[in-house]
Amino acid sequence: MQSYYDHAIKVDPKDGYWKCSDGKWEIMLHHELNGVTVPMIDWWFDSIDTTEKYKLWDPENHHKITF
Repeated sequence: MQSYYDHAIKVDPKDGYWKCSDGKWEIMLHHELNGVTVPMIDWWFDSIDTTEKYKLWDPENHHKITF
């Protein structure tokens, strides 16, 4: 999937969004995760694997997750 990532990263290395050639959008957000460990990140990707689970964290702002 071709994206405009290279251009977006040059514009702002922390945050950005761009439309891919297939019509989908990619979003990159930078968050300081002070105190977060590698096992915590592993847990997140092992446990938050459906949209329903993702919405539990913030139902108003979390709409869909795909990997």
